Amino acid sequence: MHSFNWVDIVIVIAFFLYIYYRYDRGVFSHLFILTGLLVMLMIAFLAYPLLAGFMIDQRGVFRNIANAGAFVALFTGGQLGYLALLSPYIKDLREKKLKGSLMLKKFDKPLGVIPAVLAMTIVTSVVLSVIVAIPASERFKIDITHSLIGGQLFVLSVNATGKVETKIGRPAGDRLVFVVPVEKRVVKKEETLLMPKVTFHLDNVAGDEQEMLYLVNLERQRRDLKPLVMDKKIRDVARWHSNEMWSLQYFAHDSPISGSPFKRMKSAGVDFGAAGENIALAPDVYMAHQGFMNSPSHKENILNPDFRRIGIGVVSAGVNGEMFTQDFAD
Repeated sequence: MHSFNWVDIVIVIAFFLYIYYRYDRGVFSHLFILTGLLVMLMIAFLAYPLLAGFMIDQRGVFRNIANAGAFVALFTGGQLGYLALLSPYIKDLREKKLKGSLMLKKFDKPLGVIPAVLAMTIVTSVVLSVIVAIPASERFKIDITHSLIGGQLFVLSVNATGKVETKIGRPAGDRLVFVVPVEKRVVKKEETLLMPKVTFHLDNVAGDEQEMLYLVNLERQRRDLKPLVMDKKIRDVARWHSNEMWSLQYFAHDSPISGSPFKRMKSAGVDFGAAGENIALAPDVYMAHQGFMNSPSHKENILNPDFRRIGIGVVSAGVNGEMFTQDFAD
């Protein structure tokens, strides 16, 4: 649940200070900055896969870190260059316009508040989404995603990146939101994922499993559906699959050892008439959940009224992210 916390206080103070110290710049300056932000956002969206690909192939950087780093570098560097090159011209233009219009001179500063707020909204949303995406304190990430203002800006950023990248033709499985879910149904051709070529220690994250159960049941509760119960046998199946995907460096529903998720559950003694599976690789539980809910097929599993039980397996590889498996049964 979202609640007002210290993250919101920081955001409010940042907005206030930005507007206070830049109020005298007027509407032209703020429109100039806002235009630059929008242009650089689009350039970063288009160009970050190339830089991220180089970081992955040549430096062995893991995908979520490479995506975030490439995007931030292009967005920040582009904006700084934009400001350095064009700021003098905008200053001269503003002075000429103000000299020629008393009405504009009167409302120049108050009108500047609007683009200033929009610019700060964009910057804050990008900063929050990147912080949540990269390796950082879990407590810090929880505070961001659960905050009243910050949480909404984070969701806004996640939803916007998915929509923008769909429009410009990026594959749905490799979005800037750093979540990689695949279809719930077992298909012959699985999506491929470049796994990190690093040595890492695997850890089961029981806390994230419980948090994901809470998030799943919160979605169901909002739609008057019965909550799912964590089933120990199914949970063990999900944990095993998440661990195996890391260990054998593949990303798929079908295991080269134990077969399909349905076969894995049956082998573990799980009785079911209907079952399903969601898998994702993400920096944390909140990004994984958001990715699931943004995908119709994954969302369908989470909100399936026939399902009564769930097993969630979360296995962390440190800075390389967390592997999530959700197995459902009636």
